[in-house]
Order: sequence, then C-alpha cells, then structure tokens
Amino acid sequence: MANRLLYVTARFPFGPGEAFLIPELRALIRMGLEVLVVPVLPSDPIVHPDAAEFTARTRAVSLVAPRVLGGAARSILRHPGRSVRAALRAIVGQRPRIVAKNLAVIPKGLWLADLVARERVSHIHAYWASTSGTIALIAAMVSGVRMSMTAHSWDIGEANCLEAKVDRSVMTRVISIDGRSELLGRISASAARRVQLLHLGVAMPEEVPVQSATQILRVVVPAAFEPFKGHAVLIAAARLLQAAGIEVSFLLVGDGPLRKAVEAAAAHAGVDGMIAFAGQMAHTDLLARYDAGDVDAVLLPSVTQTDGSREGIPISLVEAMARSIPVIGTTCGGIPELLAEEAGILVPEGQPAALADAVADLYRQPSLRRALGAVGRARVQADFDSALQTSRLCTAAGIAASAGLT
Repeated sequence: MANRLLYVTARFPFGPGEAFLIPELRALIRMGLEVLVVPVLPSDPIVHPDAAEFTARTRAVSLVAPRVLGGAARSILRHPGRSVRAALRAIVGQRPRIVAKNLAVIPKGLWLADLVARERVSHIHAYWASTSGTIALIAAMVSGVRMSMTAHSWDIGEANCLEAKVDRSVMTRVISIDGRSELLGRISASAARRVQLLHLGVAMPEEVPVQSATQILRVVVPAAFEPFKGHAVLIAAARLLQAAGIEVSFLLVGDGPLRKAVEAAAAHAGVDGMIAFAGQMAHTDLLARYDAGDVDAVLLPSVTQTDGSREGIPISLVEAMARSIPVIGTTCGGIPELLAEEAGILVPEGQPAALADAVADLYRQPSLRRALGAVGRARVQADFDSALQTSRLCTAAGIAASAGLT
C-alpha cells in the first residue's frame, strides 16, 4: 500500500489563496505518495484551474456537517480519553479569541481522526499554524498518526497553541528566517529542536520569456488588498513617477477588503490612468501573462503592520524570478532573505520615494532588468525549486515516498 499523506489546508483547493501549494502537491504525487487534502473551510468556489486537479483527492465537508458530527462521535466512542485530552489541549490556557476559533474546529479535528483511520493515512501535514494546525493536532492526538506542520508569518503571530503543535509535530517547517526567529521566540527550547527552515518551492520553467517590445514599463502587483500589502505606498509612488514623466503602467492583480478604498485613493490621487485593477486572476492566467513576455517587472510594496502582520517569502515574487522577470520588494518580513545578493531590488518599506526610484531605474535601464532577471532566476533555481524543496520536506518530516505508486 502506498504511503498516504493528508494535507490540512485553510481552503485549498477552493478560493483564491494557497495556489502556492500546487507545485508541492504535484511533486509529492510524482514521488509516489497518495495525497489527500482536507480544507478547514471548503465553502468558496474553485478559482484556479490548476487547483481543480486536486478535487478528487479532497475531502470537503463543512465544520458542522452531519458527516463531521458522526465522525466526531465515532472518535469519542473509540478513544474517549484521547478525545477529551485533545479538545482540552486546544483551549486550555488560550486567549478568548483563540478559544472561540478552536472550539469551532474541535468537531472537525475529531472527525479527521476518524477519517485518518478509515482512509489509512500514515502522516498528517498541517498547512498553517492556525486552525489548520489545531485540526491536525486533535486528529494526531486521537489517532496516534504522526503529524508535521508548515508555519508562515501571520499564523505564528496569532500564537494559537504553538507550543502544543510544535511539540506534537515530528517537524515544523518555517519558510523564512524571519518566521523562524519569531517562532523560536514563542516556544520552549525543547520544542525548538523540531523547527526547520525549508523554503516553499515553485516549478522551474525550462525556458524564460522574451519580453515584447514596449515604451512603457509594465509592472504587475500581485497582492491581495490587505493592509500589509502596502497599496497606499504604491499610489504615493505612482504620483511621484507621474510627476517625473516615467512611462509606467501598474496592473494590480487580486481582490480583498481594501480594493474599493484603493481604487478610490488612486482616482483621488490622479493616477488611476496608470493603475489598472485586474481583480482576482486565475493562477494559470497570471503565469501565462508572465510566459508571454507581457510583464517587465513584478512589485510588492509590502509594509509591516502594528499588529505584526507582514510578508513571509512571497511566492508571487518567486514565480516571477523563476521566469527571469526582475522584481522589486521591500524590507518587510522574509522579502530581504529572498532578494539577498542582488536577486532583486530591495527598498525600505513604507517609503514611496524609494519605491518610485526603483521603478524609474528599471524603466531607464533595460540592461539592469536583464541582469536582475538572470540573478533572480539563479536564486530560485538554487533554493526554491519545488522538486528539491519537497524532497527536503519529506526527509525532514520522515515521510517515505514509494516510487511508482500514485
């Protein structure tokens, strides 16, 4: 029988987020693992066509579906003591907000323990240290199956039963030096021994796009409209570029709670003529735009928030770098780690003038664009290739692949 690995996600394969999981899951399947996916909240439609290939592997049930309640009841009857201990582990000593979040997913965690037994799963991997990790923790405690976990950035800052989750996991992956530092500051030294830095990977294209000729610098900003994505800084930088006569167009890809406010701010600043809003774009469509040579640069104007929310290592930049597209990022979260050794242009976060200068440099110097693109691709090839990083993940977590099995 093939080794069965179960991923607990936030919403994937549904919704606009977590498309960065696709290369990793594909790599796991190529390695011979039977991969199952359980999203915490599977209510959204499928946005990305390449995520649809995982629907047959997905066990999608809502938090309080009859199936969930039935599976939870079976786990309680089969392992009453373990079930009580797991539920208490998720709530005792936690802040009220975390208690409320974890109470909502305890039934699904107990149901997952039953599913793990019925589907003969050999390993659970939680994607995020938030409620995904809570569900995996409960299922692992009740079923006795091994678990591991990937933590990013905001989910570390949430501090949802971190010690318990890291302690239970055979390995907790962090995706950036910044994330590792924060996690280690929140857990004990004994649990810290199980933390490893392993980057997320992308599929490396064999060929890089040839940029089509244009007088305008075409910049894509692939970022959800959330506060830490820094769209206000981008608008201020656009005003400076407009005043300097720099011919640049910004295509903002994504959606989110701040979109209408950003659209209004762009119009009020008088830069709506140089900023277009594409809305949520399918992952395949965005990559196709890159591969067609229709993008000259990719930019993220990210800014650390007062509550600590910030970037991990943005896969949106990594995907562009893999195609030799030059990128601009800020000193937010894990971006400096990604753009080390001049793999891209790094500017201080929250400074529109510095951001505008970086864009202007790319506009005026095609040779700089080519040089940054080459260094960026080499950086990704060395440390962010999905096949290499997934193999490292399996080794670190003790997940044994079975070549030839699907």
